[in-house]
Parts: sequence; structure tokens; C-alpha cells
Amino acid sequence: MKEYIKNLRISKKQAIITLILLLGIVFGVILVQKPQIFKGRADVDISSALNIQGTGGEAVKCVQQTCTTKAEEVTIEVKDPDIFLKD
Repeated sequence: MKEYIKNLRISKKQAIITLILLLGIVFGVILVQKPQIFKGRADVDISSALNIQGTGGEAVKCVQQTCTTKAEEVTIEVKDPDIFLKD
């Protein structure tokens, strides 16, 4: 076995290609393990484009992503439909 390794000849081109492939595998495994968070259009605040109120005129209080009211039914009016089409 040692004689086989001694007589093994590898060109520089083969060594570079092998090194690049091994590094690619290592970095690929590392990147697959890290979750990626995409926030493009999902980060748009649409509260200014909507008018939310209770059907009887009750107040609707919105804090971040949660709206609360004592009304049994609410109406939602879209004031600015262009906000949903922004890139």
C-alpha cells in the first residue's frame, strides 16, 4: 500500500479541482444547516392602508399584528390598494 501512495502522481490541476470540490461540499453542508429568513414584501406595514372598525362604531385597537375589539363583527376597508402591489 505504501508503494502505491509513493508512486501516486497528481497534477496541480487535479489537486486544485479536488480542493475546490471538497471546499464546496464543506461550505454547502454549513449553509444548508443555517435557516435563511426572507423579509422582502412581508415586512410592509399595511395598517395605514386599512380602515378597521366595529360594525356598530366600536373602536378597534391594533398593536403590532394583533387587533382587539368588543364588537362581534368588524368591517375592513382598503384605503390604499397600491400598498399590496409594491415590490
